[in-house]
Amino acid sequence: MLFKIKFYFIRLIFFLGIVSIGLIITGTNDRSYKVSELESIVKLNSTEYEAKEIAEKYLPQVDFTSEKHSGTLEHIFFEIIDQSEEVIINYYFVWDTENHPEFIQNIASKIWHFIYFRFNLSDIEFAQLNIDKSTGVIVGAKVKNQVSEESASSICLSINSWNHEFNFCSPSNKSSIPKVSLYPFENSDYSSLKMARRSQGDFETKDSIMNYPFIIFLALLATYYFRHLQKDYNNEYSEN
Repeated sequence: MLFKIKFYFIRLIFFLGIVSIGLIITGTNDRSYKVSELESIVKLNSTEYEAKEIAEKYLPQVDFTSEKHSGTLEHIFFEIIDQSEEVIINYYFVWDTENHPEFIQNIASKIWHFIYFRFNLSDIEFAQLNIDKSTGVIVGAKVKNQVSEESASSICLSINSWNHEFNFCSPSNKSSIPKVSLYPFENSDYSSLKMARRSQGDFETKDSIMNYPFIIFLALLATYYFRHLQKDYNNEYSEN
């Protein structure tokens, strides 16, 4: 009986291993929408700006005082989408990791991140700003679970959860512009960080839903043949 349980357990580990390999390999989609080049010139309120100048000008303030979050903000990526009446800036705040307050769930979460995002434990949260090109005023903003349609000259964000999810807040002496490097979000980084599997704003790249049934099918097929190898080994072991 114990021998059979061991074989079933090994078979389960083999199946999960194949699924993990499938998840690691897939999900590296290229960005599916067009963004402005770094040297592009965009006109806001009759003033011309380069892409990075706009990103620096509208970079949100952040209140880091909450004790609920952990990890270190390493850098911020940005991308700019130039439309006829609006300029959309997407900021991606990259944290080195996220830590669930419950120990077991924290370990499970890190294992899942390690596999799902291909050996990458970083947590990435986005903030989207919609800027009216004629006035230079922010006319809308979006984070993972909140949308703001109020006009504003600047945006302030607070962090109120262990997984760094943003809320909108009013600027105060507790909020400030993050003192980290601001980088253009190159497509190579976008792909390697598997943004198709992370939170995104109005412009998003979708992960192929066909990856998952295909991975499961291959894992089941491989496990079926592995089962026969186990049986052959068991028969040979029994005869000896």
